[in-house]
Amino acid sequence: MSNSTYQEIVVILDELRKRERIFVLARGILLWISVFLSITIPLFLLDNIVHFNTWLRWVSFFAIFLPSCFIILKELVLPLLHRHSKEWYARKIEKEYPHLNNAIINAILLGREGEKGFAAALLKESLGRMSSCNIKRIIKWEIVKKIAMFAVMLLLSLFIYCTFFPSYFSNAFIRIFAPGTSIAFISKTKVSVEPGEVRLLRGENLNIRAVLSGKIVQESIIKWKENGGSWKTARMPGEKPGIFNFTLSAPQKSLRYYVKAGDGVSPVFRAELIDPPAIETFEFACRYPAYTGIPAEKIRKKTGDIEILCGSNISIGGITNNPIGEARLRIAKKEYPVLVSNKNITGPQIAVKEDFGYSVFLKDIYGYTNAEGQSGSVKAIADRPPRIQVVLPGRHIIVGTFQSIPVLVNITDDYGIRTASIKYKMGEEKEKVLKSAVYPGTAHAATLQTWISPESMKLKSDDVLVYWVEAEDANNITGPGKSSSTFLTIRLVDPFVKLQESMRRLASSVALSQEQLKGIFSDLSAALKEILRIQKEIRKNTTDRATASALRALAIQEQDLRVRTIECQENFVLLARRAEGFSEVVQQCMKFANQMEELKIASLMAEAVKYLEDNVVYFAQGKEEEIIEKLNLILQSIQELNRNWLAKKFLEKESAARELMKNLDHFIEKQKDVIAVLERISKKPAEEYSPQDIKELQKQGEVEEGIRKELSKGTNDFKNAAEKDLGASVIVNTLEEIIAQVKRAEGEFKKVTITLDEKEMWKWIELAKELKQDLQMWLMNKPDTVQWNVANPLEDYDVPMPDIPAELQDMIGDLIQTEQEMDEAADNIMTGGWIDNMSTAGWAVADGPISNWSAKGKTGNMLPGNQELTGRSGEGRTGKSSGQFVEGKYRGLEGRKIPPRLSDERMQKGVVKEEKHRPTGGSTGGGKITGWGAEGLTDNIPPQVQEQLRRLALGEAELKARAAEIKEGLNPYLVITSNLRQSITLMDDLERDLQEGRYQNLLEKRKLLSEKMSQLKTSVEDEVELRREPALRMDRNIRSRIVDALREKYPSRYEALIKEYFEVLSRELK
Repeated sequence: MSNSTYQEIVVILDELRKRERIFVLARGILLWISVFLSITIPLFLLDNIVHFNTWLRWVSFFAIFLPSCFIILKELVLPLLHRHSKEWYARKIEKEYPHLNNAIINAILLGREGEKGFAAALLKESLGRMSSCNIKRIIKWEIVKKIAMFAVMLLLSLFIYCTFFPSYFSNAFIRIFAPGTSIAFISKTKVSVEPGEVRLLRGENLNIRAVLSGKIVQESIIKWKENGGSWKTARMPGEKPGIFNFTLSAPQKSLRYYVKAGDGVSPVFRAELIDPPAIETFEFACRYPAYTGIPAEKIRKKTGDIEILCGSNISIGGITNNPIGEARLRIAKKEYPVLVSNKNITGPQIAVKEDFGYSVFLKDIYGYTNAEGQSGSVKAIADRPPRIQVVLPGRHIIVGTFQSIPVLVNITDDYGIRTASIKYKMGEEKEKVLKSAVYPGTAHAATLQTWISPESMKLKSDDVLVYWVEAEDANNITGPGKSSSTFLTIRLVDPFVKLQESMRRLASSVALSQEQLKGIFSDLSAALKEILRIQKEIRKNTTDRATASALRALAIQEQDLRVRTIECQENFVLLARRAEGFSEVVQQCMKFANQMEELKIASLMAEAVKYLEDNVVYFAQGKEEEIIEKLNLILQSIQELNRNWLAKKFLEKESAARELMKNLDHFIEKQKDVIAVLERISKKPAEEYSPQDIKELQKQGEVEEGIRKELSKGTNDFKNAAEKDLGASVIVNTLEEIIAQVKRAEGEFKKVTITLDEKEMWKWIELAKELKQDLQMWLMNKPDTVQWNVANPLEDYDVPMPDIPAELQDMIGDLIQTEQEMDEAADNIMTGGWIDNMSTAGWAVADGPISNWSAKGKTGNMLPGNQELTGRSGEGRTGKSSGQFVEGKYRGLEGRKIPPRLSDERMQKGVVKEEKHRPTGGSTGGGKITGWGAEGLTDNIPPQVQEQLRRLALGEAELKARAAEIKEGLNPYLVITSNLRQSITLMDDLERDLQEGRYQNLLEKRKLLSEKMSQLKTSVEDEVELRREPALRMDRNIRSRIVDALREKYPSRYEALIKEYFEVLSRELK
């Protein structure tokens, strides 16, 4: 093959490619010109004649733009980007000259292979045939010429249009190719409009002025359309020829307008209605004094009025309706700079020492201002001094000289209590501090508890002790705030004197109440307690070492006590006579009088007096002990009666509480129906209420009346049943508040003058739900007169020991016994039968520890004792506690507040949701700021629990050591089972867990260990029996010989063999 021949063919094909691309380019350009002008020129002419509106101008624009883009893409861009192959052009030539019979295509294909011979001959022949063909004929220029002629005609038309009508052409060009602009069409009358495009402040008038030029006409009309409205038309009054004015009075919405005069029409202008610059949402950045412990916060309000603690710093800012260019803050004729960022403004930090007003002046980026400014006020709230409530005793009381009086004080403060103390004084003595406490300063509530013991204070009968409470808050700016409670008195009286006064009042009373009779009965009980106390003192002093004079004095004292006892017996009878009509009191009084008569207490006292006078100490002691025993019997019966009366009173409370809860359920249900009706009707203005709406509202008034009567009855019943109960008074006050609101709603519904809103009524429902929670504390099944025993001991194991060496028997027995003791100790501090929900324990619980750190709900009605260990960290509980808050949501339950823990643990992490915020009990060691949803502590353990865990860990280490000894002791006799190895491993895990305070899986591991030990015991027994059975069937002489052989020394020649035997045996056993 000749390369020159193939190259000549390729050159011819490249020439054809160039001609093809020129053809495509020319055809595409001419076609685009033709399409563009054939659409544009008619649309221009139509606009000159019919004057397209804005919508048609946009349609015309896209009618030109879209086809033009399509032609450019299809006829120019895509063909020019596509590159055809040589074969394509060869086929194009073959198609034009069929006589070539594919010679050119074959030559191209064979020529690429570079072969000689036949390929070279074919290439020469193909080149010769191509030379005889006119390649120029292949490109059909006829279609291009036709398009060119059409394009020339359109260009000529355009030239004529531009030359003879240039203004019409330029007007149509701008109107169609810039459809968004306000270009008026050409008319004989030209209309110029002022102000054109404008921003208008809300409330201002829009003054429109139209000036005509060209052909002046006598009238002009204006058309306008507000947003969302329809076009309106009005005639414009003429000021003078060619000038017209029109005023739109205070338009309420943005609008579009234009003016038409003769054949002239102005562009459509927009009047945008804007508000003067104003703060839509005020933002107050508040920084509170450090002593409050409250973090800085940002408060958003719709109004500019705010209340803040005196001594705080505040920054006044907000979010405006328009972008702001400049802002100023004025306080008492002094102006402060304000930072501006688009629609956000931020003022400087200002110290709040007193009330003040302020004004904010704004200027937006459009130049508009709020000339009078936007005003607000900052009210400085004083930090009120602490509030003190003496819960127990809470009033002036009279008590016996031997009684100890509990004192319980609740102290609350707005922002934090610093110190609190209970003080007292006697007569002219100086005041003394009974108990004091210092708090960290952020405690909003605190509790002081103590006892007043007349005996330890050496108080006598007829002494009057005055006590009061003083508290001081942590205010170091305007304070500190100090407050003092009212002065309360405790008068000490001899129980016998008090009983005599009660009996005198009984004799002079005409009408008696059951409560009054029970009060006298209580005085009788106190007198008997005093008799018992004195009798015990006499018994204590009746000794062999007592002198004759001392015994005579004791005899005199015993005789006086006998007289007191007879008086108490006679008073029981007198009380029964006076209590006619009160069968229960009569029955009980006669019962105790007869019991004293049957027990012959007075006779025993007379015998004791005789023995004391005769110096017969031994017999006197016997009689005195018998007297004490029988007095205890009487007092136990009286205590049982008091418990029954208390239980009956509690049952009355419970019944009233349950009925009130039903009333609250009914209130919530009905109130939701009332709210649904109010939501539907309140959407209408009052003047548009239909007769049916009025009738339905009045019907809701009747519903509210029924609810009010029902709630009032339930409240009164509950108030009577729970008389003198501090917690009940809080509930009653809240109920009375709800009843007052329901009465207000009743009046508004009946008069159809509704000022209530749904949100306010929903608050009543939420308040009722909270009351239902608080009423749970009266749903007890019996009073708090029993002690809660949280321990959950395992059953005792009856473990017969196997017949193995005595030392091993003792060790295994001790191990299992110690294991049981460890279980009981772990149960006492770690678990119990109540799990984590106090509802399981019931309301009979008055004392004892809670099993874990997940106590929930309101628990107990009486104060717990000092032996409470852990838990009780839920709401509504008082008493000593440790652990942390465990519930997932804080509901703000009413009731006694949780006292602070005084342990030194660090605060814990945790977040809890709050339905209602209430002051908490102050800083609590080992607790946390909010709640914890899982069981247990995540940080260091309270000291008392840590000490118990440490002791348990030491006990577990001893157990593990003894188990290892047993393992070694069993090696010569028994096969070591897997249970013993697993038990030792478990003991090691338990020791490590106890040392590190990981308590959560202790009980499970302990129970598993107990099971393993029981299985070990069974294995030992079985192994012993297996070894004993063959031995029992063996002859006695043979057994004796075997035993004797064990005691003999091994022959010297067999020592190595025996040693090897036991080593192999040991390895197999392992």
